[in-house]
Amino acid sequence: MFLALVKKLLKIQPHPCFQACVAYANNKKICVKGHVVERSSNISSTSKSLSFWRPLRRLLRHYLAKGIEGIPVVLYDGHSRYVQFTGRGGYFCFEIERREEQRPFVRLGIEACALYVHVPLCFSHEKMPYVVVSDVDDTVLKTHATRWWQRLKYLLFYDVHERKAIPGMQALYTFLNAAGECPPLFFYVSNSEWNLFDLIRDFLKINHFPDGCLLLRERVHHWRELFRKKESHKYATIEHLMDMYALPFLLIGDSGQQDPLIYARLVEHHPGRIKGVYLRLIKEKHRHTPRLKYLEAVCNARGVFCRVFTDPEACL
Repeated sequence: MFLALVKKLLKIQPHPCFQACVAYANNKKICVKGHVVERSSNISSTSKSLSFWRPLRRLLRHYLAKGIEGIPVVLYDGHSRYVQFTGRGGYFCFEIERREEQRPFVRLGIEACALYVHVPLCFSHEKMPYVVVSDVDDTVLKTHATRWWQRLKYLLFYDVHERKAIPGMQALYTFLNAAGECPPLFFYVSNSEWNLFDLIRDFLKINHFPDGCLLLRERVHHWRELFRKKESHKYATIEHLMDMYALPFLLIGDSGQQDPLIYARLVEHHPGRIKGVYLRLIKEKHRHTPRLKYLEAVCNARGVFCRVFTDPEACL
């Protein structure tokens, strides 16, 4: 009853809406992922507000809006119509054949509600020098991911305009984006849940990071899944991208959590596919941790460029 009252106060209604949608493609297929949840009145994260409670209200709306299972989602690629029902938690994933004359977007709809959205399509080009896969938390966005009380404070009481980017990272990403004849593909792969999609998307836009595809993880349904799914999500997502794109990969992360181990495993298991690894050193004491030494040893053995840094501008 209390939860129902809170939902009513937050204007959360049991009508479906798209909370997040992403689309990316290679020469043969298109992948479209998203999340359907209960509808709530919109609090735009790109408009500034002096309300102290505004970030908390928006966060509550994101997390209390329940994912809706069994909703028929329709995908239009300009040629055909595809239908898929949302699964557990309201998530869906299409994999369809790419046509020769593919539009730069796909259209998603929930026809019963006359709800339609256009989703930009990220796709590869033969002149692209590489694919960039970047972590988000404490790599580009200061979140204090290793200190849960600090992370909670930022989530609850800091608006997207007040969230701080890691100094120098935007300059590094701009440099990588302009390094080749054709801009590379950027994928931002995070262990944050899809509920935070628009907050992270708007943060990247406000702070002028290169456009890219944001891939988050599904919400856990049991506490036992919490730690197991975090590492497996990022590793499996990057492996999926490596299967999608026959291009070299640049991996960017930080020393705070599991990035060194995940990236070391990818270098080991996919010889010749990783062009380089950039790792931001959060604390100087991390330089001597076994996982960081392991990453450097694996990269040296495989001839993979590995740069561990505290100042991103030193990498330019």
